[in-house]
Amino acid sequence: MPVPRFGSLLLALLVAAIAGCLAPSVSAQKSDPARAAYDAQVRTLISKRWDETSARYENVLEPGNVRILFTIAPDGSARDLRVTANPPGASNLARLTREMVQGLKFPAVPPAVLKSTGGKGVPTEFTFTVL
Repeated sequence: MPVPRFGSLLLALLVAAIAGCLAPSVSAQKSDPARAAYDAQVRTLISKRWDETSARYENVLEPGNVRILFTIAPDGSARDLRVTANPPGASNLARLTREMVQGLKFPAVPPAVLKSTGGKGVPTEFTFTVL
């Protein structure tokens, strides 16, 4: 039996599922407000793009979770992107999320955040969920 699609409800669940995946721990946010602010910008950008992408491809996305790890380089480009969790049968979801993240131009990493990462960029992890 096919999984029913619920249009805007599905999108709301997707956004809710990814909304908290980027933020560092609460203690890290308190000790590094610049990183917390940058993470919020990145989260907003990914959420907006995911809303657009998932709406466009709603009928071909399989249920599942895909976890993507990548580094945001100082210039805002996504580097070293890896899919680290991809359930069987969710190849469209993995491909789509990977292409989406590769195509994003993130804000340049602020000097204070870059300093805290040793100048190597911002390691980022995101989990995309389709119910």
